[in-house]
Amino acid sequence: MIHHFSVRSLGDQLDKLNRYSDQQADDLAARGVAIPTWRLFVELPGNFLKAYLGRRHFVRGTYGFLTAMNYAISRHLRVAKHYERRRIESASKPETRLDPPDATF
Repeated sequence: MIHHFSVRSLGDQLDKLNRYSDQQADDLAARGVAIPTWRLFVELPGNFLKAYLGRRHFVRGTYGFLTAMNYAISRHLRVAKHYERRRIESASKPETRLDPPDATF
């Protein structure tokens, strides 16, 4: 039997997931996808629950909790990096605004 370990440590896993989130943000920009801003707030908790409960990481105890958190953080980074790139692009175009202006009276 062969045991395949795709990462050596949690640090290696975070490095790998950070690289992947860069590539995913590039892909979203290349395809012209616009992820709504509200996703920044729900991406991390939603994906943690998906991994921890849905993918049964809870069976692996503390290590399962940590890998579920890493997964959720990487999914959040993908959206955060995409948002950041959209803000940088919109700053270079003075006519375009990413967020609606504040309503001041």
